[in-house]
Amino acid sequence: MISNFRTYVGPAIAGSLAVLATLLWPSVAGAQQSDTTLLSSAPIALADQRPLPVVITAPPPAVTPAPAFWELISGYEGDTDGSGYGFFGPSYVRPIRPGLSWTARAFGNYLSYQFSELDGATRVRSPGLSSAIGLQFGDKSFFRVLAGPELKWRRTNVTGANGVIATRSDTRLGANVGGEMYANPTSHNNVQGIVNYNTSDRYSWGRLGFKEQITNHAWAGPNTAFLGVEGIVQGNHDIRSRQFGGFFEITHVPANVSVVFKAGYKRSTFNVGPAKTGPYFSVGFYHRLK
Repeated sequence: MISNFRTYVGPAIAGSLAVLATLLWPSVAGAQQSDTTLLSSAPIALADQRPLPVVITAPPPAVTPAPAFWELISGYEGDTDGSGYGFFGPSYVRPIRPGLSWTARAFGNYLSYQFSELDGATRVRSPGLSSAIGLQFGDKSFFRVLAGPELKWRRTNVTGANGVIATRSDTRLGANVGGEMYANPTSHNNVQGIVNYNTSDRYSWGRLGFKEQITNHAWAGPNTAFLGVEGIVQGNHDIRSRQFGGFFEITHVPANVSVVFKAGYKRSTFNVGPAKTGPYFSVGFYHRLK
């Protein structure tokens, strides 16, 4: 009987275990497959959520303004009819930032002219002191505008038809305003324009000049020469002049020194009396101090 039990029950239990194993195997395999899929997809999911790298851009380097400098400027212009003007003094330029500077200057000056009237001749001598402060826009090519006070000691001699001389002297405090333009169209030429007006003599002066470099184009030597032309308009209620001429300028590069010689034709008119024509001459000096 026991053998019969083993004969019938044993195979039944074995079959039941086989069926149970068959039913459980897909779940285990599925669990293993899910784990494998999760692990294999995890790096992709993390990579998609990883933040972009932060790029740190360094700030641009600070632009240091050019150093300040002094200029020493002087000049004299005269003609064959007794008119002349001279000046001498320092100028200072202090950069604020690239393309913008403030500038100041102080000049001693001397104005003289004479003219004829129906009842005699008048001669004016007017030495003075002037100062101005302003702004410069630009560096190598620039525009300046300046204004400041001016003091004049004006002496007027009037010689009558009978030869008697009457002298009048007065001190005048006024203002002077002006503008300058300095441009370099190319590396070898230059255009300069200047205009100035002072209330003490009520005198205006304007100049437009052009110069061309004729030597030392590579700036390898110590001296450089220029040739140029200029036109000048100046005057007040007593005298009005128009002039046109040429000039020669020599620059000593190592010392930053320039000397210019000018000459040309000038025509002056007056309220009363004939116009005067003739040559004019001029000399100028410039030194940029380091």
